[in-house]
Amino acid sequence: MRAIAHEHRVRVYDLGRPACFGVYLDVLEPGTVRLGDTVTREGES
Repeated sequence: MRAIAHEHRVRVYDLGRPACFGVYLDVLEPGTVRLGDTVTREGES
C-alpha cells in the first residue's frame, strides 16, 4: 500500500491527489454483497 500511496495519485476534483487503487470484475450472478461474504478469485484474463 505504501507503493500505491506514493506512486499512484489521481487528482479528484477539489480533494487534491489522493492515492487510488481499484479492481476490475465481472458479475457472474446478480445479488447482494454483505460485509463478511466470501470472495473467490476464479482466474486471470
